[in-house]
Amino acid sequence: KRGAHMRVTAITLLIGEKRGKYVFWLGDLITIAFAVFIGYRMALVTRNTIVNHQVFTSMTWMPVWVMYISGVLGMAGFAIRTGVRMIGEIRAERKLKEGGE
Repeated sequence: KRGAHMRVTAITLLIGEKRGKYVFWLGDLITIAFAVFIGYRMALVTRNTIVNHQVFTSMTWMPVWVMYISGVLGMAGFAIRTGVRMIGEIRAERKLKEGGE
């Protein structure tokens, strides 16, 4: 809930709180870009299994895309969750600057 395990915070001890914040934001943006790219590539593979009507050899009644779609959804959720956390941090920082809690 607090996001305590979302990243390694030792970097702030090395370079300071203010600069560390920008490093974390850059890392978050790279993470989102990576998740979107991998999710897109997974979606292409999933689409290919749908077009070719691929099924499991041991369960011919079950299409392969059922298993692959979880990767696409997982990467989408990963990107969204990282973005939501970034937005929450930005809002919290603005609140502190304005003198609120």
